[in-house]
Amino acid sequence: MKKLGLSLVLLSIFLLQSCATILRGDEQVLNVNANVEGAKVYVNNRLVGETPFSGKIKKEKSINIKVTKEGYSTLTRTYEADIDSVFWVNILSGGVTGSTTDYANGSMWKVNEGTIYFNLKNSKKTSLNFEKKAKIKHFVMTNFENLTNELARKDGGSYVKSLHGEFFSKLDKKKFSAQLVDIFKSSRSDAIVFGEKVAKLYK
Repeated sequence: MKKLGLSLVLLSIFLLQSCATILRGDEQVLNVNANVEGAKVYVNNRLVGETPFSGKIKKEKSINIKVTKEGYSTLTRTYEADIDSVFWVNILSGGVTGSTTDYANGSMWKVNEGTIYFNLKNSKKTSLNFEKKAKIKHFVMTNFENLTNELARKDGGSYVKSLHGEFFSKLDKKKFSAQLVDIFKSSRSDAIVFGEKVAKLYK
């Protein structure tokens, strides 16, 4: 009977020793949203998903959240975690060893936030680049046959000159023409692919 009683006491101590880890684990649910969908969410430099995001993350003393999407400014915030209430239950119950375990594996920490919201601002420069690239694609696809004929002749005709003058005047003309020839060869006569690759030259 004494052995049974001793066994029950030891079992109780063992359960209390890892109280926070057992009851809550070393993960918590994090909710992140933004004014734009599909923005990438990073927690402590790890990609965890896209907005709207709701998922489990590892408990840590502090977490750094970064939200980014092409065409918008990148926002970053750092949150300091509070001690999980279960940790205090552990202490009050006499689970000092278990409390040490919870501290070591991060289970004692919890970020007490609801949904963390980010308001991403549209990047003007990126928007202008997007518009320019769209115009380049349109020009190239509309005049695809004329452009490719000029590139085949390597005479730098009026269409190549127009493309260079309107969108790529900062680039050397000869180097630009050579780049167009290389792009055309790799595009395999596909107007859409050619247009997309030429647009990527714009920075």
